Amino acid sequence: MRKLGAAVLTLAAVAGMLFARSWLSSIVPPADAILKRPFLARTTVGKPAEYLLGRVTVTGFHVAKTVIPWPPKLRPTPAETAGVFVVVDYEFVAAKPVRVLPDWSLVDAAENRYLADRTVTACEQPQPGFMIACQAVIEATPSALPGARLLLPTHSNSNLDTPEEAVVVDLEIDQAQADQLVAEAGQVQAKAPMIKAQA
Repeated sequence: MRKLGAAVLTLAAVAGMLFARSWLSSIVPPADAILKRPFLARTTVGKPAEYLLGRVTVTGFHVAKTVIPWPPKLRPTPAETAGVFVVVDYEFVAAKPVRVLPDWSLVDAAENRYLADRTVTACEQPQPGFMIACQAVIEATPSALPGARLLLPTHSNSNLDTPEEAVVVDLEIDQAQADQLVAEAGQVQAKAPMIKAQA
């Protein structure tokens, strides 16, 4: 009887281990899937985020129908849209030499992506240890504003599925705020980049 009881306990323990292993494999993704996930430094407006290229802070944003470019040589006339321009004010402190900052983009609640327009404004080359204030201008549809977030990757033309780092800034816009922003959208003058201080 003792041998039978021990055998039953052993079988129960083995079955339990197999069940636990099966359950864990169902909830824990494979190692290669984990390695392919991007590192996303999530933040909101006014709060800095650190990632591979440096420290990024979105200090504010405007919604406009017309943007006067800076510098003027980028395009001779103001940029106008039937949708909206999201004009992003941000500060960047490079952690290492960065030749050109990647393009910002806006991602809406349905995962549609809108890229920044480099013909409207431009940022200077960041120098490590110095804070530079810049703007990005993104053309989008008004319906993209509720639930929108900004994305700054480590490389341009990347997306959330690539194995790299990115800063994701939740603009915290609900439908009522989006409607108000669109109703009040007017003209914005793009600003020149400015080195503000040594960080």
